[in-house]
Amino acid sequence: MPLTIDQQLASAAAFEILAATPDVTNTGNTVVTGGNVGVFPAASIIGFPPGVIASPGVKHAADTTAGTAQTDAMAAYTVFNNLAGAVTEPGDLGGLTLGPGVYAPVGAIIGITGTLTLDGQGNPNAQFIFQIPAALTTASGPSASTVKLINGAQAGNVIWLVQ
Repeated sequence: MPLTIDQQLASAAAFEILAATPDVTNTGNTVVTGGNVGVFPAASIIGFPPGVIASPGVKHAADTTAGTAQTDAMAAYTVFNNLAGAVTEPGDLGGLTLGPGVYAPVGAIIGITGTLTLDGQGNPNAQFIFQIPAALTTASGPSASTVKLINGAQAGNVIWLVQ
């Protein structure tokens, strides 16, 4: 049986935000819920406060926990990025409804304008993996970009690989 996303991520699964360099920077009143915020090998996490990391999440800046998570994340990235059989989608994913699978949107910069719906098709273990070549941008403003999960789709089973 293939590994679940959490199993593949190993210790990195405990992070909501994990970066390498130059830092993690937040602007505004962001609330991070469900996990840690970390950076390694860089050591700078900026913007908390005004941002909030809700308990039990904590900051990990250039410590052993962040280093191990970074190693695990890179190993998982390699596995997810090398998955074959990716379905090609347009550069803007807004307005689409997608089932489980591996997706390789066209273009260097991929956008979400409006709502992208991910349909688990009744399977709470359904995986959605997006292989994005350069950048992921979202529209600004209230509800300008939304990822909607339906029919059993779980946020923990969605991977955004941005190179």
